[in-house]
Amino acid sequence: MPLWVRLLLAAIGLIFLVVGVALGLFGANAAGAEAGRAAALAPIGLAQLEDLPAGRAVLVEGLISARNPKIFREFAAYTATPSGRSWPAKRRAC
Repeated sequence: MPLWVRLLLAAIGLIFLVVGVALGLFGANAAGAEAGRAAALAPIGLAQLEDLPAGRAVLVEGLISARNPKIFREFAAYTATPSGRSWPAKRRAC
């Protein structure tokens, strides 16, 4: 194998290594920050939710119907629609 091919493959391997380590470090920190943010929220019920101003981050406590699809393990995600109704989020491969 020519020297330039070996150097090119080594450079590509080094780039993948640096990107992988950076994603591992920064991704883990970002996930930890989001988990801390969610843990800091106090769970509220529907009656309290209606009294809060729009745009505030909340952790809503409630029961999910058994007919709703689970996205990942015991997690069911919902997204807001412009009409104000909530629909189950699209299934993603996890």
